[in-house]
Amino acid sequence: MSALYKNRVTFDELKHFPFGYDNRSEQLSKLEFILSKLCIALTARSWQNALKWDKELDKWFQFGYRIPRKAQKTLIPIYYELALSLNLPGEFADVTYARFSQLINSPSCPDESCESNVCTHPIEKRFLTVTDLQLDWRLAFNYMKACLRLDKKYVPENSNSYWINQETIIREASAFFPAEEVHNVLNEVVPLFSISRPADALTAVGMLSLLLPTSPSSLKNSETNPQVWLPTIFQLCDTFSLLKDQATAVTLTDVCSRLAARSLNGDYKYQFSEYGVFTREQVRTLFHYGLQMLPLPSKEGEQPSIEDKDVNRALRMFRTSGESGLNSISRLVICSLSPKCEESKDSILTMLEDLISLTLPYFNPSFHGYVDDILFVFLEELSLQFLKRWTYENDEEVSIPKERRLTKSLKKTFVKMLIPPLLYAIRQNSSYCLEPAKYTLRNLSILEPDVVVPCMLKIIYPIFQSLDKTPDAATTLKSLTTLAPAIAEHKRYRPHVISLLRLLREIDPEDFETTQTALRFITILSHYVSFYNIDKNADSNIFTQWFQTEVKKLELRNFDDFESQEETYKSVIDYDNVVASGMTKFGDWLLAFIRYVFDLLDSSPDKYKDDFMKERGKLMTEIFISEAIESFVPALSDEWLDLALSKFRDFIATSVQRQPVDTIKTVCAAFTDAAPEKTWRLLYPTLSTNIIIELDGEKAGLSRGSSPSEILPCDRTLYWNISILNAITSSNGKYFLGKEEELTKLLDKLLLCRGFIGSLASSFVRQLVYHLISVYPTAPSQRQQPNISNWGKLCEKDSFKLHWNIPSEQEISLTIFICNRYMTLCMDRLRQMVIETKPIDPTEEWLDEVTSYFDWLCSFTSALAELFEIPDMEFVPDHKHDEFNTFTNDYPFLRSKVNCHRFTTLQQLSELTALRERLGSLYVELHDVLSDSTVYQDSLMKKLIDCERSFLSDYGYSNSIDPLKAARRRYCGSEKYFDYVPQAQPHPATLLGRNVYIRFLEHLRLSSVPRVPTPKEKAILQNLATSCCTQPSSVCKSACLALQQCISYFRDAYLTIYQTLMNIAKNSQSAEVITEAIETIAYTGKRQWRILPPLIRELIQRWNESDSMPIIAGDVFACYIEPLRVETFFPMYKHHNIPQISLQSETEELRLLVAATQQQMQKSLEAAAEVRDFIIDAFPNAHWTLQTWIAKVFRVSFSNMFIPPTPKALKIFVEGMVSSHPATREKSCEVLFVITNYIWELVLSKDNAENIFCQNLHLPNELELKNTPENKDKVNQALYDFRNCEKTYCIKNTFPEWLITPDVVSVQQRVHNKEMDFSSVQSLFDTAVKSIDEDWLQKVLSFFAQGPSEPDYSLEGPYFYPLDSEDWRDLSVHFWESIFRLLLNGDSNISAKFLKEQIEKLCSSSDRYCNETGVYLLNGIVLSLPQCRTEIAEKHWDWIVPVIDTSLQNSLWPDNQECWSHLIHTVFKDSDPVLFWPLYNLLANLHHAVFFEHVSEDTAKLNLLEEFVRTVGWRFQNHKPLYEYLLSALQQPQEECRKAIGAVLADLGHAQVHVTYDSVDALLKANSTTGSLDSFFEDNPTTKITALVEAFEKLETLRLQAKVSSDYETYSCYASTMVHWTERLLLHPCGLVVFPIVPDTVLPAVLHMLDVKGEDDLQQAASSLLILLENMNYPLSTTVKFCDACTAILKDEDSEHRRLQLLTTLPSFVLHHSVFLSEELKLSVLETLVTILDDTRPEVQENAVAAVATLLQCFSKPQTDIILDLSKRFFKVLDTTPMPKSAADNSTTEEEHNQLIARRHAAVLGLSALAKSVSVGTPLSCTKPILLRLIEFTNDSDLLGTTAKKALAEFKVMQVDIWPLVSGYLTQERLDELTKFEPVNDE
Repeated sequence: MSALYKNRVTFDELKHFPFGYDNRSEQLSKLEFILSKLCIALTARSWQNALKWDKELDKWFQFGYRIPRKAQKTLIPIYYELALSLNLPGEFADVTYARFSQLINSPSCPDESCESNVCTHPIEKRFLTVTDLQLDWRLAFNYMKACLRLDKKYVPENSNSYWINQETIIREASAFFPAEEVHNVLNEVVPLFSISRPADALTAVGMLSLLLPTSPSSLKNSETNPQVWLPTIFQLCDTFSLLKDQATAVTLTDVCSRLAARSLNGDYKYQFSEYGVFTREQVRTLFHYGLQMLPLPSKEGEQPSIEDKDVNRALRMFRTSGESGLNSISRLVICSLSPKCEESKDSILTMLEDLISLTLPYFNPSFHGYVDDILFVFLEELSLQFLKRWTYENDEEVSIPKERRLTKSLKKTFVKMLIPPLLYAIRQNSSYCLEPAKYTLRNLSILEPDVVVPCMLKIIYPIFQSLDKTPDAATTLKSLTTLAPAIAEHKRYRPHVISLLRLLREIDPEDFETTQTALRFITILSHYVSFYNIDKNADSNIFTQWFQTEVKKLELRNFDDFESQEETYKSVIDYDNVVASGMTKFGDWLLAFIRYVFDLLDSSPDKYKDDFMKERGKLMTEIFISEAIESFVPALSDEWLDLALSKFRDFIATSVQRQPVDTIKTVCAAFTDAAPEKTWRLLYPTLSTNIIIELDGEKAGLSRGSSPSEILPCDRTLYWNISILNAITSSNGKYFLGKEEELTKLLDKLLLCRGFIGSLASSFVRQLVYHLISVYPTAPSQRQQPNISNWGKLCEKDSFKLHWNIPSEQEISLTIFICNRYMTLCMDRLRQMVIETKPIDPTEEWLDEVTSYFDWLCSFTSALAELFEIPDMEFVPDHKHDEFNTFTNDYPFLRSKVNCHRFTTLQQLSELTALRERLGSLYVELHDVLSDSTVYQDSLMKKLIDCERSFLSDYGYSNSIDPLKAARRRYCGSEKYFDYVPQAQPHPATLLGRNVYIRFLEHLRLSSVPRVPTPKEKAILQNLATSCCTQPSSVCKSACLALQQCISYFRDAYLTIYQTLMNIAKNSQSAEVITEAIETIAYTGKRQWRILPPLIRELIQRWNESDSMPIIAGDVFACYIEPLRVETFFPMYKHHNIPQISLQSETEELRLLVAATQQQMQKSLEAAAEVRDFIIDAFPNAHWTLQTWIAKVFRVSFSNMFIPPTPKALKIFVEGMVSSHPATREKSCEVLFVITNYIWELVLSKDNAENIFCQNLHLPNELELKNTPENKDKVNQALYDFRNCEKTYCIKNTFPEWLITPDVVSVQQRVHNKEMDFSSVQSLFDTAVKSIDEDWLQKVLSFFAQGPSEPDYSLEGPYFYPLDSEDWRDLSVHFWESIFRLLLNGDSNISAKFLKEQIEKLCSSSDRYCNETGVYLLNGIVLSLPQCRTEIAEKHWDWIVPVIDTSLQNSLWPDNQECWSHLIHTVFKDSDPVLFWPLYNLLANLHHAVFFEHVSEDTAKLNLLEEFVRTVGWRFQNHKPLYEYLLSALQQPQEECRKAIGAVLADLGHAQVHVTYDSVDALLKANSTTGSLDSFFEDNPTTKITALVEAFEKLETLRLQAKVSSDYETYSCYASTMVHWTERLLLHPCGLVVFPIVPDTVLPAVLHMLDVKGEDDLQQAASSLLILLENMNYPLSTTVKFCDACTAILKDEDSEHRRLQLLTTLPSFVLHHSVFLSEELKLSVLETLVTILDDTRPEVQENAVAAVATLLQCFSKPQTDIILDLSKRFFKVLDTTPMPKSAADNSTTEEEHNQLIARRHAAVLGLSALAKSVSVGTPLSCTKPILLRLIEFTNDSDLLGTTAKKALAEFKVMQVDIWPLVSGYLTQERLDELTKFEPVNDE
């Protein structure tokens, strides 16, 4: 069912090309050749060739060709495997994702019966389904496993992980996972889920969301029924307590949304109810998750979260943002709708209505508080998904069964549901909120125009009539642009086009925002309508009468129910006649609009003013004017076009010097596009005459400079006329055919212009020549106006016709005439002035003239590009390459037939070639003269370089992309209003024409091929290369940019340029020249190892000659070394899906390519080894900056299997560790760590490169860990079984495979069998053991004891920056681990006594860095011990344990606690505690050293104990003694100790929670009936937290005792510890075990804590815990109990404080759990809140009003009934409670008097709450009585009057649409008085 979201456009752009393109057989022939070459390259693992043929495949797609189904099914598995392969070369890895996505989303013909470039089969057959293609989910599973275990310690820097792309790939591929594999997926993934490990839980759910097949099964198998496995997925998500992080909820909704979409297919054989494929409970859970994802402002407090690197890694792997989840919810809801929803009182549709009702107040722009734009995006996504499905089902031939299809009534219900939030949303001032609101409006107006358009017009017309200037009004008007298509399309609304246009001209031009809205409305409207006089005899009064009647109808309608009022206003109206009547006065409007535009242009300045924002508004208005005119002019009839054009001619004739020229040019271009000949005839005579007069009479055109601001006043008129002439030239060049004399006269005059005017003149020549020889769309000779019945209709593809301008022979001849004459003239003048004359002191006039000739030549070469042909060159065999391994990616294969169409004769081409040859010779001579001269300015050299660049790029279409850029920019401002509509053909004709032209230009651009350079071109390239190094800085940069651009146009040009630059670098003595030469090589070169040795040699030898050399070194590293070290490593690619190569020719080609690839690899190895040896030789005596750079290069490139380190390198960096400079020491340390790791891994991998890479990525070592049951049992026994401890994963005896460090089992086996074999790296191993002695170790420890160095920001380059503290710590620990696992396994002469002394000395030091160094050294040694022989490990444990014990007793304090915590974390995380049993035993008994005598030391020990318990987790076995000790110390007086005790207790509780099943089948069976969290509590009673329950019981005893004694000290201390304990436990993944005791135990206790006076710290902690309790996600049973507990406490009138707390907590809690709660329960809570209105305490009353209003949001359908019932109840109180008499009256006692006042005030408060709860969707019959009753009290001056005024003032601000309906009942005096009570928005 994935076709629902596929591109449905079937418009064939190629058939509208001006001349032929490749036919279908030619397309397929080229594709077959490309596929053959691609498969050969991939089989040979020749990545350069594979990249080349991938580019050819991409080009084939860009040509717009349709891929055949067979080729698509071949390529998708290939790119699927490539995209999920590890360590591919970076450049190739980048394209695999794009190609896979392109292939999988491309339509293809199922039987190749379609002959055109688009498939016309039904949409479901145009796209692949799982029946056509099946992909293996295991490939994605293995890839995710690899990515999830990229631990910092082991990650090689050359591993690629483009996870964002890969996640999308797996998501798209999941549509092709067969449903029959669902059980296999569950068996593999579900065992990974663990309650006690959040990263594993999130990973398991995330993997399931991506891997679970959701496609329909071909068999009606019970295992493939989603309801077999859905309950388990829901249960897994429910039991993971981090739902507030949205992670598991988002992943769950994702898989459910895809399941819902694909269940619409007719092949889906299982139940489809009013909840879709889900049950009621499942949908309710999903909506609950959706409610939590919405960033509702009322939700306060910190959300539950866990700081864990593994969790963060998992979060980065999966889409876990709230926006992604809400988008999934939208798709799920829309795809689950069916006619059954209308038949049922409770369905997914009613749940959606509840959700919309809950969120409605937050759409209101007057809402007080921040509102996230995600809320509005959710609204947009809902409307868009419905529109997609509706158009899909109604416009396409699909297989959706009738009983699942959307109906018209369902559509209308859905639209009316979204109208209330939409009416609020369109008034948002924030663009982030307004944009999705506008798209929502567009979608709904397409679905139900008769519901949406009247609502909007009712709002819009009053804004125009009152000229309202409020921000809301300006914002609301922006919806006009969105409504324009709907208004134009539907007959009954078309007259509004005219009325709205008339109103728009009344807008003040100074109101920039509204003006831009009006212009954008005209822009959009012009694409849908045509403006012509329909009936000249029509009565104009008809339109006036209709408009008056229509406005009255709109005024009388109510927002809440337009449909029911339609019959009242229904009448027979001839709307076509009304439009015809309105069009009779359109000429007057047109004149007014033109004057309006002229006013806008008159107010637009030429340059910025002081007021930046005002200036920006004006400049933006100019852009909007350009867009509006560009769209508006083609929609005019000939009559009105002539009128507009004449007015515009008069305007430009009288407004010369004060107008924004760019805008005027755009307007001129718009007229020219619509009517080129008419515009030219009207404007050209005046323009040409003015130009000649100015140049002859006024002597203008001599302004210097390069911008309009430098133009002299005398040149303003000339500037104006030439600019407009440029704009109208386009297709009018043919005017000069036969008028060569007139053209020559004009060009002769223009050639005299200088400076900026001269550049404009050359631009005119370029425009003229280019349009004479180019092919482009043009306006038809006969302009046709569409009939009014076609207004608003999209273009029919069959009736679309595009007119093209094809150059004629006369136009080509005129072009050659112009070029011959003026290029020759310019060349002659340049030769005479620059080469022959050579002035000694050039004047500015001389310089201006030379520059103008250069401009003209540059313009000619750019314009003539299309006339030069590049012949089809012989294709170079794949195996051919030069000594620098330049493979055939230089030689493109695919060219479009469009590019073969030529217009020049052989003679004409010969003339042009001779002219070009002469120009090339002139450039070479000029370059020599200007380079050697000292008198010419740099600007002249830069101008020559521009000309050379233009000369080199003037072949083919490679550089002529200006038209392509211009075409893409055209209509870009309005395109978004058309192209996103999910219809088969969404573009109007103007956009279709533009798209065809863009495709045509792409055919030309992509068909360009590099050519063999001529001698002159070679000379110019050499000159550019020389200029890159020898010229001044500004010239160098221009030359370098020109060289980078032009070198790609030629074959085999790079080697010559490289040699030239290297020779310059070697022979020059100038540091600046050398620097520029190396930099140019870095930016223009290709990545090949063979070119690096001389470059690196020169770089190092010249290091000290220039301060900028380190910067250049950084460029070399970024451009060469870093990419190369990736591309030459070992890709994990098996090419399983490549078709078998069987043809003899292909087999031979494969053999040759394999040989060439191996040859290239061998040469690369030799070059890399040469670089390695050279930089090692240079390291000892180099400057520290060079040493730093060398270390960086060596670390990333020369310490792996491809380029292994040498013993000499090892020794050099061992010595570097004791260098005098800290940067050298630090970088040497990094290198030494990598080398020692390499030695160890090589020993384990037995010299297998691919195997070592597997280890680096923590993949199971296939040589050591075969996936067999026996081996798994060994691993389980060795690593995870600990004292019969119960596993915490859902499935017993299984765990994530990636948690197994691949070398652990191997090391243990080899170590214990004494089989460690270092022979493969014996020399390296011996060098390491001999070089690292005690003296060296002493010096290195001194270096580490200095701590990380401070960064020197004066030096550029990342290799100069020191490590941050965290990286420094990791490097230190793992450095020592890598060193000692070698030393302890070799014959090292470092004694245990020496190590002990050093560690004791360091750990006992008071210096922070010394202390940390000792701990890091100890950490590394401990980590290395399990990797040593048993006797060695035991020997070292004997001294390590006492040292640690002593250090913890005497030297542990808060400052060094973090490094000890890091030791615990690195040692015990994912490790078997048995491996570190001595340390485990010591730390497990650490609490015996806590005596609560010294706060800081005791706290540090407790924190360390907490880290240990948390890290060891479920493997911790010392629960009982630790519980006993800590429970006896809960009332500690020190806050720090209490926090630490609470943290330890929480981790202890967390470690005890276990939920296990014997198998996946057992888990599925257990959840077959329910998947809710309640089932967890049924199996796991609160005995898991017995200690916590008993502690709360003791707390209550202490409270009662304190209440009697009035001494709360003991209680407060105990309560504080309980808060920390409970809060920490709730934040744990297993915190859900606390849920059952929250309502009856935790909540009352927390509220009692808030009542304790004088204990600010306790109150603050308790308040934080209360917020946490409110924000937790509870199961249904706990939710109900929580509400019951709150209502019971609220009814206790004695506790004001608790009432206030719960009045804030309870409504928000109900709101965010509303989906779970029954109507009865919510009504019960509401009744409790209403009774609290009787409370006489003002603060309680105020909170109760807000609480009632909030709670009313939780009702959707019965909300109106509830409001009516409550209002009647309050009315009755007011009517039956007499107005109390004055206090002086003795008829009532004071108490009775106050009671009467209180009762009446409570009723008014109730009405205030009801007024706060109403919205734009509430019926007016319900709202109006409430407001009128409140108005009655505004005359009172007492408390009731004040309350009523506050309520009305807030209503006025919040409900601006409804307020006008009741404001008339208030006097002006009362209205003015209300302003004093209006709330102030803090935002």
